Amino acid sequence: MNTAPVTDLLCHYRNSSPTVQVIRVDQGTATGEPLERVVFPSQTLLFHGQAGHTLSVYQGDTIGQAQLVEQVPCDRLQVLTE
Repeated sequence: MNTAPVTDLLCHYRNSSPTVQVIRVDQGTATGEPLERVVFPSQTLLFHGQAGHTLSVYQGDTIGQAQLVEQVPCDRLQVLTE
């Protein structure tokens, strides 16, 4: 049984594109639930993630299909506090 400590991270993501995006953390958030949210242009989203998990960013194309445009490790999205 793996008893390694889980590192809970407060993360942020900002949609800097001019289009609506859908973000997903397939491995789940710190609560164990998968995360999927719609993020509008210029919107910032705060969420709890875990070290080693990845945020996937999808945008719609001209025929209405969601395309994967970016994958970012949650470690890089961590909100740093002093």
